[in-house]
Amino acid sequence: MKRVFLTLTLLFVFVIASNASFGQESVMLKYNFKEGKSFKTTMNLTNEMVQSMMGQEIKATSTVGVVSEYKISKVDAKNNATALVTILDLSATTVAMGKEDVVKKSDFKKENICAEYDQTGKSISGKLIDTTEDFSKVGSFQGFVKLQALPASEVKVGEVWNEKQIDTVNNGPSNPMSLMTTAMETEYTLVGKEMREGKNVYKISYKSSMELAGSGKQMNMDLFLEGTGEVTGFFYFDPAASITVYSEGNTEMNSTITVSGQQNMSIPMTQKVKVVSTTVEL
Repeated sequence: MKRVFLTLTLLFVFVIASNASFGQESVMLKYNFKEGKSFKTTMNLTNEMVQSMMGQEIKATSTVGVVSEYKISKVDAKNNATALVTILDLSATTVAMGKEDVVKKSDFKKENICAEYDQTGKSISGKLIDTTEDFSKVGSFQGFVKLQALPASEVKVGEVWNEKQIDTVNNGPSNPMSLMTTAMETEYTLVGKEMREGKNVYKISYKSSMELAGSGKQMNMDLFLEGTGEVTGFFYFDPAASITVYSEGNTEMNSTITVSGQQNMSIPMTQKVKVVSTTVEL
């Protein structure tokens, strides 16, 4: 069961704070994708997890760092964009039960992920170009290529809008929770316009509720997961560069993993996750 625990410590890595407002300005925020443009994103994540298993409380901490480059290769008539994504550097460290598990990789093949987005940043599709790459130890590759969502219509400062989203991810055979579904309801607020590092940017805050469901197999035992979570965060969108230059989010989750087979048990688990991301134009 220790192997199950160590592998699950990074399960939710990708499952998934000055305020200045200017009157009642109404703005249309969107990603104006341009063919040939490139961006670099640096993401850092920290995860604190506590599990109760066989009468023992087990704590684990993990950190993940990912540097990736996006190149817009195509923009269609609807302004949907295709991006070729290269993972430049990836590192993950988990400390649990007195052991440290480290993953480091910087020799990914160039342009190994293809992702398609609409103008609000929603993902239309995503696939691995090089299917030999295995991201399962640090989560699904889809978590590396998500953009912050923008409103579909004009909004005013202080205005609120809502989005619902359901994501189903196949984590691959080496992850014990091979199939994960996340249902999220998110409330966004256009906080205002600010000056950040010499640029006019819009600050958008958000809060989400989520429901989690998963299933998988480990050591001939069936695993089932159910849980709920709350997410709060904010991001800065630069309309001139048409990128989210900074984002910060905090997630708290409570879930239970039910194990059946050679051993039958329920494993309650709590997690606190913080993700900080910065993006620059190349």
